[in-house]
Amino acid sequence: MQFVSTPLSDAHLATRDEKGEVVLYVRLSAPLSQRRVGVLARATTEVQRAMRLADQQGAPVDRVVVVGADRMVTAADADGRDEALQSLADLLTELAAAQVSVTWRTRAGIQGPVPAPLAEAFDAAQHHLTVEVGIPTLDRTMCRALEGPSAQDPKQRLRLASAASSRGVMTVALVDPLVPMLTDQASALNDLFEACADAGMHQVRVRYLVMTRGRAKRLAASLSSMHRALIRGVFADEEWRAPHPSGLGPQEAHKLLPSKLRKAGHHRVHLEADKHGLLVSVLDPVDEDAPVATTKRVSRPPKSPSKVPTGSMAPRPQLDLFSKSA
Repeated sequence: MQFVSTPLSDAHLATRDEKGEVVLYVRLSAPLSQRRVGVLARATTEVQRAMRLADQQGAPVDRVVVVGADRMVTAADADGRDEALQSLADLLTELAAAQVSVTWRTRAGIQGPVPAPLAEAFDAAQHHLTVEVGIPTLDRTMCRALEGPSAQDPKQRLRLASAASSRGVMTVALVDPLVPMLTDQASALNDLFEACADAGMHQVRVRYLVMTRGRAKRLAASLSSMHRALIRGVFADEEWRAPHPSGLGPQEAHKLLPSKLRKAGHHRVHLEADKHGLLVSVLDPVDEDAPVATTKRVSRPPKSPSKVPTGSMAPRPQLDLFSKSA
């Protein structure tokens, strides 16, 4: 793998969050090919320029969220990695020096000592920086099923969180996605939250699994038949919802976990987090009044009139979530 400094299109996105604050999302890298990764050129200058533009438009940025830097931490032997990692560290340091609230959102982990550029950035940024570490579960196999074969070991992610928190940086666990009937049970949550607290984390942010057809196919290939049946069952009769209009939510048809299950799961999260002194932020609160926009599914015509199902035997297309045609 090779890191290459280059301009990135659509590397910045400013939007208002649920609190009305203006958040500038910065994507620091993007794949250019199978072996080359583009790193946002002059990242600090580009972000400062985007912030000035937002200020001129009457919507000053309240917070910056940096994403897309995982490879810079994990690909230790890649060509150009040191320069890419320094770019991340410089961006975090400069934003903190300007007293801008910045969040680094990552699913990266470290095996040994924290890289020197990051250690220096943590020391310099401290209270202006939040490191949000994605860690959906302590089960490495489940992490790979949810995030792909390159998913980092949860223990390595906790080591990164510990390195940040020990230097005075606020650290947050992003438990996303939370998987119903599997990772949201009390014992699994207790183990995860205990590990997060031991790593110096102060808060957990949780969101339940949002099911898309693509994610269903990936899970079908990764989970056991029993786990597939569990996931299939809880999502089976939920309606397909339209893509999220803001661009920050799912960009394809998707299903949400039924409201009752989400409520019960959020309650368990609060109970288990309280045991370890962790604050909880729920990213997918239940909104009973939210409209449901469904997508139509085109069914194959029956081979003959005699085979048209009737009555209680009519097909239920919501149940084919893990079928080859889903």
